[in-house]
Amino acid sequence: MTLRRTLTALALPLALSLFATASKAGSRALISLHEADQTTWGKRVTLQESLRRRFGFDETRFLVNATPKEVPAAVKRFLEEPADEDDHRLVWVSGLDRHHDRSICPDATFDPVKPRATSLILAPACYGDALLMPQGTRHFSLGSPDAKDTTARIGRVRTVDAPWIAHLSLPADEARFVQGVDAVIAGHLSQGPVDNLDAAGLLHLLRARFRWNGSNYTPSLDLFDRGIEPDELHPFAFDARHKRSWLGRHGRKVDVRGSELSFYHQPSVKGGPDLNLYKRDTVRVLRHCRDEVMRFVTVDARYFGWVRKNDLKF
Repeated sequence: MTLRRTLTALALPLALSLFATASKAGSRALISLHEADQTTWGKRVTLQESLRRRFGFDETRFLVNATPKEVPAAVKRFLEEPADEDDHRLVWVSGLDRHHDRSICPDATFDPVKPRATSLILAPACYGDALLMPQGTRHFSLGSPDAKDTTARIGRVRTVDAPWIAHLSLPADEARFVQGVDAVIAGHLSQGPVDNLDAAGLLHLLRARFRWNGSNYTPSLDLFDRGIEPDELHPFAFDARHKRSWLGRHGRKVDVRGSELSFYHQPSVKGGPDLNLYKRDTVRVLRHCRDEVMRFVTVDARYFGWVRKNDLKF
């Protein structure tokens, strides 16, 4: 057999796995990365192998030839495919927001997406507008998840709802920020903790590792948990019990002016603060926003948010 035939024989099963379309029970992933094309074959192979060997995913699909406008429909089809009780689905889509010509965001007329299986969704915040999350969904932006506050909090939890859905927001304001976070997540998949993808851990990872100045990105997580047992949640997880002390070592330590510090979930003071902290001496500054008037900071690795530059002593 010639070398070319040998390589073709080896590559065919991988290609079928990368672009398979048939439904299959178990753990499956759909990935669409910003500006990915046929030249990124090696990266796709690495991601597929990481998901298969480290986390036990049975199938990984890549949207290689899809246009940005086609991405939301592909995500909807994938998440709404009929599901068995033990199905788990990972969606990772990255790209630009509605302020760009090549936006991957669903438009205002897009039909809501209702996930049918346990799902972890890594996507820009605009996908949160399209996701039909069940009653009782919790939102984590300023604070850190608490182990006592993860299950659905209010309303009637229906058994027809997917048992667990998590949406982690990704940056989408500039290509350099999108590609930077793609690299952070890819590195985590290949070198991070083995066995499960921890939604709380990923939230903290982006809070600490997104260090690019000039972005208005705020990492946030929406979580619906019907009360699923940890072993049934695998290969996903939500570990809010482990305090990530390393978060408090990131950033520049800066003193606070006055005895009250106002926190905002986005770099704008419109609408007033979301949280006021009293008698704070210092914070750790991680980065600044697009117009540089606000800083993204952390307090004791417990609170993460935006504060006014003038409230700090530089």
